[in-house]
Amino acid sequence: MNHHYTNSAALASTFLDTPVHTPAPAQPAKTLREMREIIKAHILDISGAEAHAYTAKARFKEDLAMDSLDMVELVMLTERDLGVSLPDRDWVNLRTVGEIESLLEGRTNR
Repeated sequence: MNHHYTNSAALASTFLDTPVHTPAPAQPAKTLREMREIIKAHILDISGAEAHAYTAKARFKEDLAMDSLDMVELVMLTERDLGVSLPDRDWVNLRTVGEIESLLEGRTNR
């Protein structure tokens, strides 16, 4: 049998009894407000922090208990959901919520 698979989902569904569905890519945020809401949702989900802990001055490590793996997850989700690319040099030294919001302001549509 010689099959040509166009993506991993097609290949996986060949070996599984149930079809595998790949989610549609997220649409980039259109406004600064939407961008901030997406970032907030990701940070609160990853950190497990309460909503009141989310402020521009909140520090990832000290206030939100986020480690380096949490930051990688945040960056990956942010890139996916906002349709931006964040090279390591741009995010590796971020310390606060306000810093990531400022970084992203110039990279999203307003």
